[in-house]
Amino acid sequence: QQAILPSQKLNFRDLIPTVQSATGTFVTYKESGSEGAIASQTEGASKGQIDYDLTEVKTVNAYIAGFATFSKQMMRSLPFIEQTLTRMLIRDFFKAENASFFGTVSGAATGSTTVTATDDVEEIIQLIGNQKSANFNASYALVSPTQMARLIISTYNKGYYAGAGAVILNGAGGLTIFGTPVFEASWVTDDKVLIFDRDYLERVEVEGLNVTFSYENGTNFVQNLVTARIECYEAINLMLPTAAIYADLGNV
Repeated sequence: QQAILPSQKLNFRDLIPTVQSATGTFVTYKESGSEGAIASQTEGASKGQIDYDLTEVKTVNAYIAGFATFSKQMMRSLPFIEQTLTRMLIRDFFKAENASFFGTVSGAATGSTTVTATDDVEEIIQLIGNQKSANFNASYALVSPTQMARLIISTYNKGYYAGAGAVILNGAGGLTIFGTPVFEASWVTDDKVLIFDRDYLERVEVEGLNVTFSYENGTNFVQNLVTARIECYEAINLMLPTAAIYADLGNV
């Protein structure tokens, strides 16, 4: 048995839908404004006219990729190397993907972060209220494991664990606040919370995740080397920036 380092417990891609794209550029259209209004008609007057504006948004996909090289002698001496190396590559791929997706979504989010509370649980309740007031679903709230510990401690200190404040402590399952599951992920920045509507967030995939072994790389053939490559051609697309909230909880 090989004692390799652990993988992250939750991957961002597990929380959002995936759409396929035949090319490296994926186009969506977002509603960006309107003129006029629908209103009650005055007898004999013209009905209200409303015009909608749609803006084209291009998502340019990119490879998230890496490779490792080892000798044929190692492959013979350590029969487990191919299987174990594959596990290590996949582990580190997801670390890179999670960091990329989280950075993109948190950087693009423009949902309201206005709150009056100072307690972490109360702040998240208000942020979820902001999301619902904007007519979006609060599908998930993502926090760091350290922040999750603060929230759990707060539920005990304030009695939220009994259901007060629409907070439910699910034991090992974490928390549900105001009907929104709160998940912990090590790739979330501590003292922050990301709340989003998964109906407006998607992973665009051109080529799926794959691991390939090859002797045909540079001088591999004459040096008896093997190259293992992992890659996925993809991008994350937040269709409406207002569908996500990224807020600081004020502890750090």
